[in-house]
Amino acid sequence: MDRRRFFRSGLKDITDALIKKTPEAVRPKEAFTHLDVSVLTQHEEFGEEITKALLGDYFGEKMLRLKPSYLKGTYPGYLIVYENNNRKDYDSGIGLLSAALRELYTELKPEEPQTDPILLRFVNATPPFTRDVSIYFRDEFVRKLPLGENIQFGINGPLGEVTFQTEGGRCSVIKAPEEDAVALAYPPILTPGQRIICPYSAVTAIVGPPEL
Repeated sequence: MDRRRFFRSGLKDITDALIKKTPEAVRPKEAFTHLDVSVLTQHEEFGEEITKALLGDYFGEKMLRLKPSYLKGTYPGYLIVYENNNRKDYDSGIGLLSAALRELYTELKPEEPQTDPILLRFVNATPPFTRDVSIYFRDEFVRKLPLGENIQFGINGPLGEVTFQTEGGRCSVIKAPEEDAVALAYPPILTPGQRIICPYSAVTAIVGPPEL
């Protein structure tokens, strides 16, 4: 058996085991209007394959992989999930999707330091074209910033100030607390659906209207 077949066989075993240990009452598939999964991991191939294997059934007819971002340095990894633009708490959630997310977290071990990680994002829909970036704090919409203007906008989060800047049709983070330095490593965002996530400051920027 070649390496890829062995790898996929292992993923199937994980998925089958997950289904078996999930109570029958919560096994039916759950439908979502919009699902957005972000994974920061140093294991690119494994992260992509296991995310698709464990979560593919919950994306409806399509699971789109957005263009990845590569970060230099060492950062805490994370797994962040948005359902209809609301952060999903899967730690205590019920249902097969929550169970699958917990299994994904266990397999990826994002709590460990990640060296030169990749940001993988999977969505089931892309927002329409827009010229604005929407800023959120604790998943509550704060304001829009027009990408066509040069603006700086700061939010005081639990760890300190996070400052966004729009310039040249792009949005980036130019200031963040030391504990949330991963936000500074994000490349500028400019196309619909792109996000900058400051996981420890509870601040998010997304190119697109606030209802997505």
